[in-house]
Amino acid sequence: MSGIARKHRTVSLKKRGQALVRQLEEQDRRAAEERTRQMDELYGPKGEKGGRCNRTACQRPLKGSSNWSMRNFMVEGGRLYYCDPCAEDFTAWDKRSGDPIRCEIIEADRVDP
Repeated sequence: MSGIARKHRTVSLKKRGQALVRQLEEQDRRAAEERTRQMDELYGPKGEKGGRCNRTACQRPLKGSSNWSMRNFMVEGGRLYYCDPCAEDFTAWDKRSGDPIRCEIIEADRVDP
């Protein structure tokens, strides 16, 4: 195989590999969208009152439990909602770092065990 043919083959393989990576990324994106849609149907939207905890690593259902809220600084007047354990984690961090406490419970949203 000549040097030109070898180079052409290498470029061709590289392009096929890049196309495969794009295809796999698109499949992953679609699968993630489908998982989110299913979670929204089962437990409600992430970060909304009565939905799921806004913390991505958690996403516990909030229905039937206390809904702690944190102001969403990206949306004027917006609030994001968290479960008890995540709100406690945020509060502990805020106290350690000396920052203002970000999570608060609205009394109407409190559920006593």
